[in-house]
Amino acid sequence: MDQPMIEAPVVNARPDWNRLAEEMHQNTVDHGWYESAPSMTSVLTNIHAELSEAWEAYRDHRPLVYSGCAIGLVCTDATFSGLACPECTIDAADAGDPCVHDTGKPEGIAIELADAVIRMLDICGHEQLDIATAMEHTPALMNSYARSFLRQENANTSFADLLAYLHEVVSCAHVEYRVTPDKADRNTESYFAECILLISDYITRNSNTSLAECIRLKHAYNRTRPYRHGGKAV
Repeated sequence: MDQPMIEAPVVNARPDWNRLAEEMHQNTVDHGWYESAPSMTSVLTNIHAELSEAWEAYRDHRPLVYSGCAIGLVCTDATFSGLACPECTIDAADAGDPCVHDTGKPEGIAIELADAVIRMLDICGHEQLDIATAMEHTPALMNSYARSFLRQENANTSFADLLAYLHEVVSCAHVEYRVTPDKADRNTESYFAECILLISDYITRNSNTSLAECIRLKHAYNRTRPYRHGGKAV
């Protein structure tokens, strides 16, 4: 498909996480979501919601990444390639045109996981948390259960196991924020870093793309969306 012709941050195998956090937060501000600053409770709940959307995509047998379709098809062979979907009336593969039903919105399990990360980065940008340093130090602090995901020690570990653990870590971030009044004493970003590392590992092992690329795709799309799109309260 034709990607949105807008400037997007360069995201590679070693992202500048603090710069990305600034980018994600600025886009959220630009789209009106900080007209009245949301509570940390609501922001963290939104992260849980994105993780749950990844689970729903998994339950619906969705691919890791695919292109949104206006008539509800999942055209995995045409994902981001400009090929025609089975319902197209033109042969876009020959014509070089994008699928006529393509909404331009990246979808899929990996994209929903990237949405959760984008929300984490948004918080880091808003709170000016040093997520880059946390990403460097967190691997050495991860417990044995978390490291088992990265080491692939348990072949029977399921996507549900991973998501349940991610929900647990986000909940720990909420507790940390709630019970530690002094910002300098909080380790909220360390919990986010752990989630990001686990999500990145899952996407890399199960697809031919990366978390960085999923963030790039979704951020580029998010920048094209209307002001306070969807009419949601938070």
